[in-house]
Amino acid sequence: MYKTPKNIHRSKIFKDRSKEIWKSKATKGKTSKTSMTTQLIDNRMENFKQTLNHQTIKRYGIKLNVGEIKELGGNKYKVTFNYNKMFSIVDDNSKTVFVRNIYFKNIYGTDINSNEELTLPLSEINKSINDEFIDLRQNLFQKVIADKKIIIRILKTIHTTSAFLNKFYTILNDLFYCDKIPKSKINNYLDSDKKYSKYIELIIDSGFAEYTKEGDLKASNNFKMLLEEHKKEPNLAVEEAISKILSQHYEYIVYELGIKHIKPYVNIIACMYYLKENMKLSKISININSLYRIYENIFDKCSFIKFQEKINSLIMSGVFSRTDNAIML
Repeated sequence: MYKTPKNIHRSKIFKDRSKEIWKSKATKGKTSKTSMTTQLIDNRMENFKQTLNHQTIKRYGIKLNVGEIKELGGNKYKVTFNYNKMFSIVDDNSKTVFVRNIYFKNIYGTDINSNEELTLPLSEINKSINDEFIDLRQNLFQKVIADKKIIIRILKTIHTTSAFLNKFYTILNDLFYCDKIPKSKINNYLDSDKKYSKYIELIIDSGFAEYTKEGDLKASNNFKMLLEEHKKEPNLAVEEAISKILSQHYEYIVYELGIKHIKPYVNIIACMYYLKENMKLSKISININSLYRIYENIFDKCSFIKFQEKINSLIMSGVFSRTDNAIML
């Protein structure tokens, strides 16, 4: 049996134990109040988010949704909005329907009072969405034009694209056969079309030619090495040079020089790249209608017949293969 030491009075022990019990109850009370306060804040935040989501969908459609919310006090919240565009595609190889989305986070942010009606600046939000789409497209087409084999196949087979790049072919072929283009002939180029100066600048900038002191244009060592690599097929060296010029100056060639005929082919291939990345598949098989919908969502609206013509050209060039109605990259 426990015995109380003689120097400690029993009444003191009772008082100390009473104090401990009171402290414990007080602490539990504080914890309970803190927990209730946190729950009230969480409930208020959740109610506000639900109301805001409902208003956003009702006023601006299902593509715009509420992102992060931070309470500022005084019925005010800092809110960000996201863009989410859903679409479905069919993988003919596995007979599977995939639901995919184009998702942009934090396209717009603002402070909102919970007592006020939701009003958002649509022009500012649409500009932000368009900017995100521009970044997405640029990221995709850069991957396509960086693929030398694909660009060379397009140049070799799809004659409309190579015809509009004819000035590059003319200059590079002259450099191949003559090693040096006299200043007098360059002047003849410029007399026939002032744009030749821009083509020459791009060829020089890409490292395939340089001016001499006399003003002649001569083949660079890089171009000579390329010709040496393909001495049995010099045309392949020219096409490889053009593919590099395209990869380095694609937007300038398309928009400044106005050579837009290669753009739809690059964009269609970019759609296949997008699908491969989003579905994490090494090889993808998709029907033409599904690919057309993705093309419209990411790039441009065009007639289905025109789109089908471009697909057939890409099949003929060997970029795509086809079984029944399915396209494969």
